[in-house]
Amino acid sequence: MKHLLSNKILSGPGVVITGAFIGPGTVTLCLLAGINSGVSLLWAILFSTFATIILQDMVVLLAIQEQQSLETIFLNRFSKKWMQWVFAILIFSAIIAGNTAYQSGNLAGTGLGVNLIYENTNSPWVIFAIALFCIVIFGLNNVRKFRQILGILVALMSFTFMALALYFMPNVLDLLHGLLIPSVQDDQMMLALGLVGTTVVPYNLFLHSALVCNASETELHFIRKEGAFSITIGGLISMAIVIIGKTGEGLPISNATEMAAMLKNNMGTGSVWLFGLGLFAAGLSSALTAPMAAGKVAASLWKHFYLSQKGLALWIEIMVVVAGAWVAISNVNNLWVIKVAQVINGTLLPVFITMILWLLNSRVVMHKNKNKPWLNAAGIFVLLVSVILTFKTLISILS
Repeated sequence: MKHLLSNKILSGPGVVITGAFIGPGTVTLCLLAGINSGVSLLWAILFSTFATIILQDMVVLLAIQEQQSLETIFLNRFSKKWMQWVFAILIFSAIIAGNTAYQSGNLAGTGLGVNLIYENTNSPWVIFAIALFCIVIFGLNNVRKFRQILGILVALMSFTFMALALYFMPNVLDLLHGLLIPSVQDDQMMLALGLVGTTVVPYNLFLHSALVCNASETELHFIRKEGAFSITIGGLISMAIVIIGKTGEGLPISNATEMAAMLKNNMGTGSVWLFGLGLFAAGLSSALTAPMAAGKVAASLWKHFYLSQKGLALWIEIMVVVAGAWVAISNVNNLWVIKVAQVINGTLLPVFITMILWLLNSRVVMHKNKNKPWLNAAGIFVLLVSVILTFKTLISILS
């Protein structure tokens, strides 16, 4: 059997996960954190990076042990068919419907990145071209090439955002204080939780499991190392964006376009190009991974209840891209859809984490490879934070 992975940096399934959670939404939230709070909330990104590494690592262990993707593992735990259907509908709503709602923002963010580089570009046509590119990539159905593209996009994000962050690097003591000493004021609580929520996302759990479930146990060590490395790079990118946002601290800046204008005044046109390249890479990486996750989960759910349907994943991926492009180009207000998706995802995240911990500690499932105590302790800590995050998110959205 061919090896699932190569030994190159940023070429494994972990880079796909990094490309997935660093999207236009994460860029915007990190910028706002820097603008409103300077570097005082860097600890939230440090925690969310740690939490993501722990959760994705546990999913990798479970998927390789069972040789199945996460949704199949979950559904197999229910003995009654109606319970399987209920849980399948919840997964469908969280992953497939949710990613369809988010895709418009991914494509719009990618288009904005292009517009920052080339000012006179026609945004609808740019979005159409990006959507077409995504469909072509999915049609090629080449996992190795797909991971290489994601690796290039993550490397591009790293270079652009970290270069700008180094130029605007704050005082080292302030940086260490914000990174290592958790502190949050009342008006910063939702922002801090948002930084965690934009990194620890449910659909990455399912996507990661689908990418590694056919790997052998001999590849486990490399998969875990590559995943931790790639996610750490993602955390550093988020921190770099917060540092960039700090340059606008106290100014009336509320979006990436206004941030680019401020950078242009401070550094010139070159800084806008760098920022635009980073935003383009962040948007395109998420525009590729969100439909991919939806397609893989949809095909797996269909296979669980019916027979395997060839090409179903591709058609779901195309549907997600087309729907996202239509919303982005026509400027349809889908805020209520996104809010519903956020509620469902936020509510189900603690459920998913609980089930993962339970399965990893089951001798029936893991045999002699039960979860280690330190990994259990870390998982429980992440679970408690996810419950708080869910509670705060529900209050914010419902109010």
